[in-house]
Amino acid sequence: MTRRVAVSGSVLAGFTALAVLCTLSVWVSPLARLPGEPGVGAFDPYNSAWWLNWTPFAVTHGLNPFTSNYLNYPTGMNMMWNNGMPVLGVLLWPITAIGGAVLTDNVITTASFALSAFFAFVAIRRYVPTRFPALVGGLIYGFSPYMFAQGAVHAQQIAYAMTIPLAFLLVDEALIRQRMRPWLLGLLIAALGIVQFFILEEYFLTELLAAAVLTLILALSRRDQIRVRLPYAVRAVGTAAIVVGAALAYPVVAVQLHGPARVVGNVRDPHVWVTDLMNLVVPTSTQLVAPHWATAVTQHFSGNLAEWDGYLGIGLLAVAAGTIARSWRQPVVRAAGMFAGLMTLLSLGPYLHVGGTQLPIPLPWWIPAHMRYIDNIQPNRLMVFAFRLGGRPADPTAAAAVAAGVDTGVLHLGGGEGDSEERGCLHGAVPVRLPTGRARVADGQWDALQVNRCRQCARCKRRGPGLPGGDLADPCLLWAVFSAAE
Repeated sequence: MTRRVAVSGSVLAGFTALAVLCTLSVWVSPLARLPGEPGVGAFDPYNSAWWLNWTPFAVTHGLNPFTSNYLNYPTGMNMMWNNGMPVLGVLLWPITAIGGAVLTDNVITTASFALSAFFAFVAIRRYVPTRFPALVGGLIYGFSPYMFAQGAVHAQQIAYAMTIPLAFLLVDEALIRQRMRPWLLGLLIAALGIVQFFILEEYFLTELLAAAVLTLILALSRRDQIRVRLPYAVRAVGTAAIVVGAALAYPVVAVQLHGPARVVGNVRDPHVWVTDLMNLVVPTSTQLVAPHWATAVTQHFSGNLAEWDGYLGIGLLAVAAGTIARSWRQPVVRAAGMFAGLMTLLSLGPYLHVGGTQLPIPLPWWIPAHMRYIDNIQPNRLMVFAFRLGGRPADPTAAAAVAAGVDTGVLHLGGGEGDSEERGCLHGAVPVRLPTGRARVADGQWDALQVNRCRQCARCKRRGPGLPGGDLADPCLLWAVFSAAE
């Protein structure tokens, strides 16, 4: 036990050191810089930091943490339609109180890389005979192209990614191992689910989809086990559903669906935010090896750089395909391969995109793309689940091949076309102080903020949470910058 703890501690320390190295550009000045890629989701980090500051401010002032009219006054904003991460705002409150929400956001980003890799290592270790394959699998997941692309501007996405391996362990317990008492397992599933929901609701919903896909794969591959294992799974999942339903009834029903400033219609076009088929093998500028010809291809993809999450590389695909073919009779390998393939297929969106061109070839995601509320999910982000299972080497040989550098584009340590002067895994850093004058927002909107004017009002004289560190504490001025108003 002591040796196991020591090894795990060493692995976590190593992942943490690598995560700090990859986010070094913000740690040069962690109170005054946020990660960001110029021109790509430029205001998303500020959105994240503001909401991290809003949650403790609302709690200490007796305000509803799920809504706010300190922005977009008097209509206000609905946090349930934004990415507020209230659970992290509460858990990391001491850091925010000491150093501000910019520091908190940087801690979340860095810790998400390290903990995603570590939790994946722990989960994979359950299925492999030695630590080395688990170590490589943790690296592939925690420092994948997906994590680097999203980590440049979206702390929420990579923060949620660190919880997915834990969810996988609970699903494994519910469907396969079934050693824990069902009610206790149900409570653990519910607790993790509630935390996940209040990190990023979109991923919570897609994780339910991923769990359903995995359950279907396991059921079809082992029909003889359904009757034996179904009662336990129903009791555990039923307990979790009751607890989660009770906990989320108010924020979902009262605030998101019937509350103020709620979104009507589609926010994100599912035909745009997809994984291009060529993205699977052509590296973007977030990769260490990204030749000019490759970036010339990827710049035509729909969406933006932060959402081009599908790069696996020919090497990793070859290793994965070879491993699956060689070990197809192993249930774990077969299920992992089928799951990764299906999640990749779903991430391609409702129609096939090749080199930025949408072809008239409908794909399975066409059905969810025409369902109310579900149509706001960005299918490209489903690739995080493909990296979770598809990136898990099933034997030491495959792990060694990956570790030897078959896929040389997994880590981005700076360089590449379009980098800012600050070098690092996250393409430079954006200074916290917003430029004066008019600020433009990509796509003409900022999440659910769909307004075009700011009225000076008495509320401006009240000191809201503003931007952490005292910058732009005037709520209307902050709104004006975010909404591209004068």
